[in-house]
Formats: sequence, structure tokens, C-alpha cells
Amino acid sequence: MQRIPSIHKYCNRWCERCPFQGRCAFYIAKQDDSQEIDWSEGLEERLSEEAPHPFQSLDLNQAEALQKRMEAREKAGPFDIQKSPLTLFFNKWHKKYQAALIEFTKSAWAQKLAKQAFLKDLDDLILDNSLQVMRHYSYFIGPKITRALGGKHDELNMASSIQSDWNGSAKVACLALKHLRLAFEDLLEKEVLNHDELIDLLGDTNRLIKLLYFEFPELDLFVRPGFDAMDDKRLRGSF
Repeated sequence: MQRIPSIHKYCNRWCERCPFQGRCAFYIAKQDDSQEIDWSEGLEERLSEEAPHPFQSLDLNQAEALQKRMEAREKAGPFDIQKSPLTLFFNKWHKKYQAALIEFTKSAWAQKLAKQAFLKDLDDLILDNSLQVMRHYSYFIGPKITRALGGKHDELNMASSIQSDWNGSAKVACLALKHLRLAFEDLLEKEVLNHDELIDLLGDTNRLIKLLYFEFPELDLFVRPGFDAMDDKRLRGSF
């Protein structure tokens, strides 16, 4: 089966639920990490190749643009990600999220689910899924937002790049938040957690998503290898 290049860079790292396991080099490497790779294979041929001249592919226009960006970055001064409005609100939201996860983990519902070898009841399946989703993203979103903010600052906003790494990181963070939002909505319907606190968490989740779109308005346009090339309905259980 053919691999999809770089598919693992913009996924939710939930390999167990991914329909592209067999086409992801990252997943395959994890499953076969004991296999020894002969890095010397083809070494003689590579060493015999003539190295290209260092200025062969130099684009003077790009070099000049890079110099201007560097000068603008120096004038702008240091960028403190921790003082970004998006980061500050995320930190506030994350505390509520962690508190809800701890409450759910200690709840009678969670204890009941843990004792079952097989889940057959629909309500149990929904609750178990919500718990797994909340656990999975517990420390996933923060690093993605930090990567997105840092990358965007490096670009200095001088030119929007839809397929930039920072835009892709922002999209993955947004998709994770939307996945969490569905889990919160299911918990609200099942009345598992404190109603008022869950309503507050849902409201803050929506506000965090809006902040992401405000900071990265083109995030939906980023095309993730593999995932965004198919109909979304075919990828249930994964993004």
C-alpha cells in the first residue's frame, strides 16, 4: 500500500482510530521500531555525486525579501507567546477542562465503565467515548497553539501562506477543540457533570475556537495530506 507523505504532521495522533494506519510512515515505524535500518545503503553512490554549487539555486529576490523580513523582525522586538490573548484565554480554558476531566474520571459513571469488559449499552458507549476524547486531548491542543503562534510570528504576517506549518497547526488545534465540544455536548445531554460548570466550559470552548479563527482566519483552507482529500463523512472517528 502506498504511503501518504507527511500525513502524520497534521493529524490528531490518535492512531487507534485512524483509517490511514497502513499508509502512515510514522505509525508503521512505531509498530516496527525494532527493525534495524541500514543507513549505509547507497552511501557510496551518494558520496560520488557532485555537490551542487552553493549559489546555484540562489534567488536574489527571495534573498532580498528574507533580509527585509529579518530587519522587520528586529524592529518588532521579542514576541512573548505567553502574553498573547489567545494563549492567555487558552490557559484559563484549560484549567476548566482539566477540572472537568478530573471530575469525570472520579465520577460513578467512570467507575461503572471501568468495571465493564464489554460496552453494549448505547449510553455507556457515548460516555466512554466522551471520556476517551477528553483524555486524549488533555495535553494536545496547547503545544499546537504555541507552534501556530510562534510560526506566524516568524513570518511577521508579511505574507499569508495557507499551506504554512503554522496555519496547519492552528487547523489541527481547532479540529481538536471541535471534537472536544461534541464530547462536552454529549456529557451535557447525559447530565454526568455539573450542569452550570459544563455550560461554562462549552461557552469558553466556543470562544476559544473564535479566537483561533480571529488569529488564523485561513486555517480551514489548509489542506492536510490524506485527510482533506476525502469526503469528511468517510473519516468518522478520526480527523
